Amino acid sequence: MNLALFDIDGTVTDHEQQFDGLYVGIVRAALDNPPIDTDWGAYPNATDSGITDALFREHKGRAPTVEELAAIRRSYRAMILDAQGVGGVIAGIASAWQALEDAGWKVAFATGNWDPIGRAKMQRADLTTEHWPLAGADCGMERGTILETGVRRAEAHYATTAERVVYLGDASWDLITTRALAMPFVAVGKRYATLRSAGATHGLADYEDRDAFFRAMHEASAPT
Repeated sequence: MNLALFDIDGTVTDHEQQFDGLYVGIVRAALDNPPIDTDWGAYPNATDSGITDALFREHKGRAPTVEELAAIRRSYRAMILDAQGVGGVIAGIASAWQALEDAGWKVAFATGNWDPIGRAKMQRADLTTEHWPLAGADCGMERGTILETGVRRAEAHYATTAERVVYLGDASWDLITTRALAMPFVAVGKRYATLRSAGATHGLADYEDRDAFFRAMHEASAPT
């Protein structure tokens, strides 16, 4: 099968800054309100599990407990679903998914969010995605692990082998990870031009130009 594997923040949804603020507030409260560096690329692993682990080790000298992680995830999900004035998506995403399926492609997600957080963000954007497989930061801190798990879950879900996998993402860590995995990558969203300059072979501001989208899906290779 041909598999289109999507990141979520900045690639599918367009409200990550608002939700970043919710996450920071919850984690600060759990850590007795220290300052939090929101340059996620500065952390060893730019994922929900990786950032949370790093912050607990920095401010508490230990990893978070299972109970602490569960409480943070519950609060974060509830706040996302209750948030007002958010819910944007990258233009053309829903029709792009339909076009992919019409063309015989399969759809799945691999995200740095915890699994239920990624689902909640898409739900908040009025996107119906529960029928597609997802791998997130519940399966590991490293993005490489998440992407590889996303492919395996898609193969199990669709009961077939992925012959071509294209990852669509919007950040430097997506480019770095796909380069390491030798996985074809399409840069999407506000930073696509920067990612093209950094080695992405194809990039799109959004999904509105269907010809350009499918050209990228068929032609993209791993970042140089």
